[in-house]
Amino acid sequence: MAEFKCYICSEKAMTGEKFTFTNLGAVHYDCFISHRRKELGNEHSEELSDLAVILDAELTHLLVLLKTETHSEEGKKHLQSKYKEIEKSAGETTKLISSLHKCTFSQSKPFFRYAIQDLEIYILLSRCYRNLK
Repeated sequence: MAEFKCYICSEKAMTGEKFTFTNLGAVHYDCFISHRRKELGNEHSEELSDLAVILDAELTHLLVLLKTETHSEEGKKHLQSKYKEIEKSAGETTKLISSLHKCTFSQSKPFFRYAIQDLEIYILLSRCYRNLK
């Protein structure tokens, strides 16, 4: 049974519990989703809710597979294969949730800078065009 420390609540995250991994380490599902909700506020709330439901289903499926007993070697291989598939899928969903970003003004500054530069160029060109007439 594997045991990790949740980087948000500092409690143990063990095999048989809903937890995932981010670039910061192991994190309980509930801690992760709650933390992301606080970080994002109302922005991306629908997308976060949808992804949270998907991740919850994937982690629940993993827990069900952990409790599944097989009676043959071939059955064990199929079970391991399915477990790895769903584990990979849960990792991808976790990455999607982690990639949701709250848009702040500091993040949009480059956009505004380029928009202002484009506007200045447009004004200069239109003045030059009027002078050519």
